[in-house]
Amino acid sequence: MLTREECLAILELDASASTWDIENKYTIQVKKYRSIDSDEARDHLDKIAMAYNILTGRYVEPEPINPKLERVVAGKSLKQWQTVWHYGRWPLLAIVVAIVVVIYFIVSIATNKPSDFSVVIMGSFSDGGSAVDTMTDYLQDNSDEKITNPDIHYLPIDFSNAAFNPDESEVDPSSLDMSAESQESSALTPQFDPQSQYAYNMKLVTLLFSDEIDIFMSSQAAFDRYAPQGVFVDMAELYESLADLPPEILAEVKPVYAVLDEETTDSSDDNSESNESDNTDGSTNILTGESVMYGLDISGLDIFEGMDIWFGDGQIISIGFKSRDSELAGEMIASMIRDYAELGEKAEIMAAEHQQG
Repeated sequence: MLTREECLAILELDASASTWDIENKYTIQVKKYRSIDSDEARDHLDKIAMAYNILTGRYVEPEPINPKLERVVAGKSLKQWQTVWHYGRWPLLAIVVAIVVVIYFIVSIATNKPSDFSVVIMGSFSDGGSAVDTMTDYLQDNSDEKITNPDIHYLPIDFSNAAFNPDESEVDPSSLDMSAESQESSALTPQFDPQSQYAYNMKLVTLLFSDEIDIFMSSQAAFDRYAPQGVFVDMAELYESLADLPPEILAEVKPVYAVLDEETTDSSDDNSESNESDNTDGSTNILTGESVMYGLDISGLDIFEGMDIWFGDGQIISIGFKSRDSELAGEMIASMIRDYAELGEKAEIMAAEHQQG
């Protein structure tokens, strides 16, 4: 740092200069050298400023220069990069986060596998906590790799509620089907609130008329609501294929019939070239208005429970009218029914776990 004598010399003052003299001389010198456009004048201005700050006590000793910070990287010294980081780190971090989010969504969209099979579970059921995962694992493990990315839609809707079926009475809770071991578990008792019921019902309507649903697992009230609307296909052929089951097991697989509403039948007539009963997909009975086997009631077997799906005023399984592969859907239903013993054992284990929980 300059001495007092050196500072006074720069300002062209003698040792007896007062504070007023320093202020006055500084002003005169600055005005003089600012009017000169040269490097020498600018350098002298820097010296004048330093001398003035020292004499008035305003001078702050600069930090020692770290030689390492003088190293140039990408056109700037490390010290300059420190300054850039200090003032620009938060905007930079915001940009980095935005880029990461965009990349994540792009990768998610690019790698997202479309669903190759869909199941809708609808009715006054209760999910034990693993219904979706259990159903997904079963389909993947028993389809010979035909199903790799199933969509499982669990929609616990109380169709007996007047808000959905005003002409139907409330279901007697004592009629809800569940294995004896698990009926004591109050934690599995279905709970319904109006807000979630409305949301589930809207989702179901959207799925029914805009998505390809392969299998429906319905309560009796849900089946009664949608079977007359042509949502399911004829299950007679599938039922006949189960004739080799033990008689006592086959007796627990009960055909469930329905007749299409008149409006649905009229729509089928309008869109058909003929009313002849010679179709093989079940539409012949639709056109003649006969009762059609649209579902199989398997409440007597612990198949739903083996999937961690509990209660329900009836447990009916059906193939969707818009199934992308009705043959595969039938194979999966038949597989579940034939695995009654294995699924029954799983149901007992899950029931015990739920009781302990």
